[in-house]
Amino acid sequence: MFPYSGKVSWQVENPALASVGEKTVTGLKSGAGITELRISCLGQSKSISMIVNHGTDSFRREDYIAETCEESGSYTLIKTCSCCGQELGRENVIIKPLGHKWTQGEVIVHPTVSTAGEKTMICHHDNTHVKTISIEPIFDDIPQNTWYVNDVQYVYDNDIMTGKGERKFAPNANLHREEFTQMLYKNEGGTGSEHFGQPV
Repeated sequence: MFPYSGKVSWQVENPALASVGEKTVTGLKSGAGITELRISCLGQSKSISMIVNHGTDSFRREDYIAETCEESGSYTLIKTCSCCGQELGRENVIIKPLGHKWTQGEVIVHPTVSTAGEKTMICHHDNTHVKTISIEPIFDDIPQNTWYVNDVQYVYDNDIMTGKGERKFAPNANLHREEFTQMLYKNEGGTGSEHFGQPV
């Protein structure tokens, strides 16, 4: 018995034996060819031939290989007849890699005014994928081995001097009177903004 149940239409030349209409048929053999079907019409039995086409709306997937962050996946797509189940064709489908989706990362080495730091980032898709990236030094104009590097680190850590912006400390720049006043006030525990610009 074939897995098909539905209605077929027929038309015969001799109206004494049969008439135009529909009849529900179960177990009809579906295939690309002629199928013999015996039906009863007007109380008499008649054998007719009809062409039954494959239904092509049934698919299944086999040999699935999951894609990863860096490697493609694949599977075989098999098209089968929705009536008889016969295989009609197959296609190898490639799935693109997921790609990495990194977390914001965790700082493991904090940068200083003259040295780079590091942080690790983990992929959301696969937590075994970890990468370490470098964090730029706070300033790019403070040599690592210069004699005043510790002093610069001190004034930065204590918010006494925070540089000129754009990662510049400008150690050789002129110091304005207002900046010097602000440094003194911050060093004494102030915020450096209460009396900025006023005479001391």
